Amino acid sequence: MAISSTVNSLHWGSLPFRDPVAVAAFYGFHFLAFLLAVWGIFSCTSLWTFRSTYHTPLPGIPYNRDAATRLMGDLTEMKEWMAKGRMRYWFLELAGRHGSAISQVFLGPFAKPAIVVSDYREVKDILSHRDAVDFKRGLKTSVFAGILPHSFAALETYDPGFKANRELMRDLMRPSTLSSLNAPHINRIAQDVVYIWRLKSRTSGPDSWFDVSKQIFYFCFDTIFTAALGLDEQDGVIKSERNTLDHMTRPLSETEAIGKPPDIPIELQGSDAADKVLALGVVAKALANSFYVPWPRLYHKLNKLRPSVRRSWRTLQDHISSSIAKINPDTTPTVALEYLIQRERTAAAREGRQPLIHDPRIRDNLYGYILAGHDTTAGALIWCVRQLLAHPDWQRKIRTDLHATYPYAHREGRLPTVTELTTDHCAVLDAFIEEVMRLTAPVITVMVATKCDTQILGHHIPKNTQVFCNLSGASINMPSARVVESSRSETSKAYKSYTKKENWDDDEPELFKPERWLVPVDGGGGKMRFDGAAGPMLGFSAGNRGCWGKRLAYLEMRMFLSIVIWELELEEVEEFKGRWETYESLVTAPRECVVRVKDACGWDAQV
Repeated sequence: MAISSTVNSLHWGSLPFRDPVAVAAFYGFHFLAFLLAVWGIFSCTSLWTFRSTYHTPLPGIPYNRDAATRLMGDLTEMKEWMAKGRMRYWFLELAGRHGSAISQVFLGPFAKPAIVVSDYREVKDILSHRDAVDFKRGLKTSVFAGILPHSFAALETYDPGFKANRELMRDLMRPSTLSSLNAPHINRIAQDVVYIWRLKSRTSGPDSWFDVSKQIFYFCFDTIFTAALGLDEQDGVIKSERNTLDHMTRPLSETEAIGKPPDIPIELQGSDAADKVLALGVVAKALANSFYVPWPRLYHKLNKLRPSVRRSWRTLQDHISSSIAKINPDTTPTVALEYLIQRERTAAAREGRQPLIHDPRIRDNLYGYILAGHDTTAGALIWCVRQLLAHPDWQRKIRTDLHATYPYAHREGRLPTVTELTTDHCAVLDAFIEEVMRLTAPVITVMVATKCDTQILGHHIPKNTQVFCNLSGASINMPSARVVESSRSETSKAYKSYTKKENWDDDEPELFKPERWLVPVDGGGGKMRFDGAAGPMLGFSAGNRGCWGKRLAYLEMRMFLSIVIWELELEEVEEFKGRWETYESLVTAPRECVVRVKDACGWDAQV
């Protein structure tokens, strides 16, 4: 009774009953319902989260079915290609896999689809006529903004500062500037490379072999750094290595030479790389890594906290600062830095202000000039030498045509002069270089993003979609994928005739055939000329954001290869035939380039 009285005295609010058992059951039921609701919400959230890892494809565009149901999407398969140094080639084979010039890929958890375009005409159209209208650089601007925020590479084409930045750099790619500024350095340093290779061969023995990638890498560094900042001749890495090797006159003993394992090239040790080479390598690696992270600006901000990265930036910055201090404003510019400062002084006088000698635009654009002029050209040159080894018949054809192009030099038993090399072009060499760039370009694909909702080959592509434009692959060095003409954009239809053909399907696109770029000279008695419009090639990208240093790269390749082929015969080493393994950094290049060197000139060349 006491308990009953106590319970009856409680205030039960609006409950329709007063039985304590019923009350307990009432609250127990609601508590259980609450737990079930929580469990249901958790289950639905988990299911939604799980299902969201199933990537939602854009309708009508082919894709890898397995990737759509994997958390990492296509990254799982791409990782396998990356381990072989061929991750970028994965993008090229999609057209053949799907039988389509457009496909979509899923690059990580919760990632929206990215588009891959594998068709010369459509890529050329996107880069040349739809840039800044339908497309932007997107993530690529963040990649450069995190490391070179004041360079034109970090700006969208429609950014008001882009034009001014490009104007600042305009003089550096004029043919007259290249001939006077870059060509003499290229000529001198290329001859030093030939000297080193010949000396290595003669010191080690006629059957010796070695990897030449290092000297090509250093050659490109010395030429661009000298042109950019006036690197003293004796401070060059190639010159330093030459001086070191000059003191190594003892030939290797037979045991030392033959005792080397066949897969380890004989390597005479030259000087250590200069601090500036190491610094540039650190910066280039950081730039390459930032292409593979979702937040490039944050990556660069954190990466710059590392002591090695801080030292590298300080090394480069100190060299620029000391170079600025040496500039005489009353003299004619002789290096890229002086050209930039002269243009800034001219602009300041026109605008009635003091010149900004330490303008960060000058610094960052100069860094960009050095980075772009080094890695891409080094990669292209290593590909060229590797193809020379694989095609000795073309090496002989080039040498014969060089002698015909520069007959006075050949008769007089000397190398062509800088003036001769920059005035007259060897058609067979030009065709060879173009074919290397078509078949094994160092840059395989470029990335842009849609600026607005747009169409690509008849498919609706949402705003801010990443688009990979293949500069190689289908229609360029692989069979093209069929494209319905009506699906192309209006600008693609209007500018159809970029070249004499829009694919190489009728001329064995996978084969190395430099003759595809040679046509007979009218009334020339069988003489051939180079025709760069013979067919599609995008080795230097295209449009307003195509490779800014294209002219410089061609100049370096032409002069370097002319001097090397004129002086030396490069032979492929039997143990390395058929080995085409690559590595990937800012560019894709052969992992090794092993040669056996012999004299090729018809006179007693002096070492």
